Amino acid sequence: MKPKIPSPARGEGQGEGETVYLVPGFDEYFIAYTDRSEVLDKQYAKELNQGGGMVNGAIVVNGKMCGGWRRTFEKKSVVISIRLFEKITPGQQELLKKQTEAFGRFINLPVVVKQS
Repeated sequence: MKPKIPSPARGEGQGEGETVYLVPGFDEYFIAYTDRSEVLDKQYAKELNQGGGMVNGAIVVNGKMCGGWRRTFEKKSVVISIRLFEKITPGQQELLKKQTEAFGRFINLPVVVKQS
């Protein structure tokens, strides 16, 4: 059985049209451009690109990187650690939750979310 590829979480009702993505490390959205100023505040660049070739995943809300994430596999679950750089609305938080759940379905494991 093929895993279902997660689609972006989209808002419904108020805030309709908003999108939230969990973008993996090394995604072109982050690494393909020398000028990322339109999508990432410069003060947070080192949070995602820590040097030494390591690039963490990004949380993208409405086209802008506003946090980072990484996953850690445990025996019977996957832990998704989230660190937001900017405040997001409760509706966006709900969309982020939907994305973490979709990730769990994709890898067929329960998800534990830790947000700092």
